[in-house]
Amino acid sequence: TTCNPTTVQDDVVSWLERRGAQAYAWRDMSAGEWSESFDRALAWRPTHLCEMGADLTTRLHQSPNGPQIV
Repeated sequence: TTCNPTTVQDDVVSWLERRGAQAYAWRDMSAGEWSESFDRALAWRPTHLCEMGADLTTRLHQSPNGPQIV
């Protein structure tokens, strides 16, 4: 998952992880950590994106592989 580092609720992330979700998110992530979260999400090669703000979609279109990975 990716996130807005200013609104992440660490207890919710922990709850999701305990139930098997893979998460790379925590409150107040650095810019580098936030950027890495996009790389990790795209490395998973998702077939669908559902997000607010289009940060991941923008990153996808700026990546060398572009939208063909989705």
